[in-house]
Amino acid sequence: MFLSNNFTIKHLNLNHNFIQELGTKYIAQSLEHNKSLEELYLNSNHIGPSGAELFKEGLILNKSLKLLGFESNHIESDGVNALLVALCYNKVLTYLNLCKFLLANNDIDGKKLEIMQDFLTSNETLKFLILASNEIGDINISSLCRGLPINKGLQNIIISYLKKAKQNLMKIQSN
Repeated sequence: MFLSNNFTIKHLNLNHNFIQELGTKYIAQSLEHNKSLEELYLNSNHIGPSGAELFKEGLILNKSLKLLGFESNHIESDGVNALLVALCYNKVLTYLNLCKFLLANNDIDGKKLEIMQDFLTSNETLKFLILASNEIGDINISSLCRGLPINKGLQNIIISYLKKAKQNLMKIQSN
């Protein structure tokens, strides 16, 4: 696996390569051992929820990745939950774009992001989170609002272009 034994690549852009689940598996396995990669862009690769689940273990074990671009991969709520579980353990990643997964544009629907509050209370490393262009829903906005005051690391969160934005923004502003 090309990333496992590479000690020089710091930035890797694999956007728009139709990597899908199988390619994600190989990248995730490589991340477990890689010690130099700091930025990885996997936007628009049709990774899906199963691919995000495969990526979870690599993200938990990786000690160098600081930026992950995962936008527009259709990972849905299950995939986002898998990544947030990984971030409860990962203490290096500081930037996560899930804008339609960067986490934006990832078909996050009204289903509960079960781990959102746990993630916000346990991860102090992530500084920048993008959740734009997703239908996050009331239950997830409530979880986000409960976890944000406790979180000690998150400095920037972008949640623009939400469906039902008016109701959601009113909830966020009141907390």
